[in-house]
Amino acid sequence: MDPIPDFIVMIWFAAITLPIGYLLISIETRYLWLEIVFFGILAVSFIPFLKQHLSYKLLYAVFFLGFLIYPLRILDGMKGKNQSCFEIAQWMKSIGIHGNFTSNQSDAGPMWVIAYLTGNSFFTIERSNYSLEELKNEMKRYQVGYFVLNSENNVVGDAASDKDFKKIAARNGIDVYAFLPVMDSKSFLK
Repeated sequence: MDPIPDFIVMIWFAAITLPIGYLLISIETRYLWLEIVFFGILAVSFIPFLKQHLSYKLLYAVFFLGFLIYPLRILDGMKGKNQSCFEIAQWMKSIGIHGNFTSNQSDAGPMWVIAYLTGNSFFTIERSNYSLEELKNEMKRYQVGYFVLNSENNVVGDAASDKDFKKIAARNGIDVYAFLPVMDSKSFLK
């Protein structure tokens, strides 16, 4: 057998010593990504040795499948993620919500997804301590016709008691209100 080149010895040394300092503290994966590069180089350098003992197909299968395990686990973990966004979007389409809407939900991320899925525009007030009167003024200003009230987050007062809001539908802690000053205006209907 041929002697191992110095470059490969250095790669082995780096692959073994790099994570030692991190393992003593805790495993922080962003520092360990370099290990993939090291082990990739080492795997390629061992192909001539291993091909004498194993078939090429087995070597390539083990090498490439080894890199697929983590992404496949992550993909499996994401199964069904954000399913509620798709269900709410379908529900909003079925009740005829079409146009601009806003919500009192503290995390606006899912609402942006729902807006995209329904083909509507979503508007936010970029602070959490606003009053019902401020909400109404902003909805008039930007011609927002619907207010989606998430009962888990009662940042604003109860829209049900306000004469400017008319409840259209409710489902699993989500109430949809039409904002009458905008819905009745001619500019919204154009």
